[in-house]
Amino acid sequence: MKFYFNVTDEFISSELMKGKEVKREQCIDIDFSALAEDQRETILKHSRLFSRENCLVAGCFQKKGISTPRNYFAEIFYPDNSDAVKLSGTSIEAIIASFKKFEKERSALIAEEKSEIEKAIDQFIKGGTMKIFGDGIYNDFSGYFHLEELQKNYESKVKNYGELSVSFDQIREKANEYIALKVEHDQKRKEKFEADKNQAENKKMEVEAKKEDLRQWAIQNGSDLVKLRIKHGQNWQSLATIEWAKAHSTGFDEWEYDESDDDWGVNNATIEQLKALETAKSENPDHEVDIIRSKWVDDYGDVIHRTFQRCIVKTPVGKIPLYKEIDDVSDEDDE
Repeated sequence: MKFYFNVTDEFISSELMKGKEVKREQCIDIDFSALAEDQRETILKHSRLFSRENCLVAGCFQKKGISTPRNYFAEIFYPDNSDAVKLSGTSIEAIIASFKKFEKERSALIAEEKSEIEKAIDQFIKGGTMKIFGDGIYNDFSGYFHLEELQKNYESKVKNYGELSVSFDQIREKANEYIALKVEHDQKRKEKFEADKNQAENKKMEVEAKKEDLRQWAIQNGSDLVKLRIKHGQNWQSLATIEWAKAHSTGFDEWEYDESDDDWGVNNATIEQLKALETAKSENPDHEVDIIRSKWVDDYGDVIHRTFQRCIVKTPVGKIPLYKEIDDVSDEDDE
């Protein structure tokens, strides 16, 4: 029977050194009846039979990247294919030796890949990951197990690599534990979502209720302007907030100046300022009162300072500052 194969560069070079020209593609006739049984087995194990052409073709062996081990690695014969098996000679002995070398390399590769599979299984069983063979649950608990596909994947690996140290029953049991964790996590996430949603709705209702309290106060106690704005559906809340703050504080009013260039708290006030501060605090016990210093720089570079008492009033819809200018003692930046 004809046997087609490629030879290695080393063999071609050695033959050239002997003065012989050798083609990469080789074809020899093999008398299988003259071979020992183990020789026939080795050749057939690493070759592909084409019954129509009544010939054998040496298979392909890829040193990296094989996903499943097979007895041969080529569907058809490509003489120029870099992955095609290249034998170390044209004699039966050289062919057998090449195939045995390939088998040894293949066995080592299979053992290496099986070791990686065992490591992945061990990590899965010990809780290092909730994923195995590309299936399972991610760290954020997204994803899911497809147990039927997982079992097929496991059985395929057993077929290709031999028995594994962990049975599929153990893998399935661990997968079910992870599924239970996911169910628990999803339930807690759902409960948190509902709680956050209810909290947000309650907060919104609370804000709306406080806004309505302010509106009702303004209708009863506000200025004519704010009452008419409410009546005609115009902007009323900011004006009503200021009026509420002024009505619920003593001695303070809204800011009457242009926006200042800088403001800071006064921490070394004079005795007069501190006595005035005590009076303001006693008159506004429900609010925050302090002393601030403000600075303006005009177009000519001149600096103007003013000192204020500031009263932070808590209104139904938030805090708002009111001010009262007090006598300055110094133009220094008393920070």
